[in-house]
Amino acid sequence: MSSASDTLPVKPWLIMDITTECNLRCKHCHLWTTKEPKNAIRTEEKVRVLREFGEWKRNGVVLLAGGETLLKPDEVFAMAAEAKRLGLDAKLLTNLTLLQEEWDKPLLQSGLSEICVSLDAPTAESYDHSRGVPGTFEKAVAAIKRLVQLRKNLPGAADIQVNTILKKSLLPVLSEHLDFVRSLGVEKIFVMPLERTFGSSWP
Repeated sequence: MSSASDTLPVKPWLIMDITTECNLRCKHCHLWTTKEPKNAIRTEEKVRVLREFGEWKRNGVVLLAGGETLLKPDEVFAMAAEAKRLGLDAKLLTNLTLLQEEWDKPLLQSGLSEICVSLDAPTAESYDHSRGVPGTFEKAVAAIKRLVQLRKNLPGAADIQVNTILKKSLLPVLSEHLDFVRSLGVEKIFVMPLERTFGSSWP
């Protein structure tokens, strides 16, 4: 029987949305149907929240989420740099389709510990269908390959993790998908079951 002393300490998490908007049209998500309000929290206000969290929980984890985070690259870089200064473990959620090549190295060295990329299928046909925008698969995979190759010569660069949503349409090809993700050379794969959101009716 394990005791409390055998368990790993649970780190406190802070989830911060960079934006609620998105450039894709995913069938399992409703965020792309929203518009960010004019009174949305500004970057400098988010940085202030981050500092308060860092003072309160010095071993904390910060998840930069969305929407598509790279719709606001300047904010991503500002938050990652501040998290690094505070000694926080910062992770980024992104579909990577907006990543420009000139951002590759700065993003890997921004202070992020992980860049978590959405990739839910091993083929363009199935992935582009679920994400609602043609060309999404090709852009995401190309960006992953660039980052994986570049980080080999960058000590301390962010890990690349693929996040996969587990849904019924993926089950028959799950093994193929996992093999494909491994072939990309990423450090981690995270599989999570599809959960219904308040604004989505997709099963």
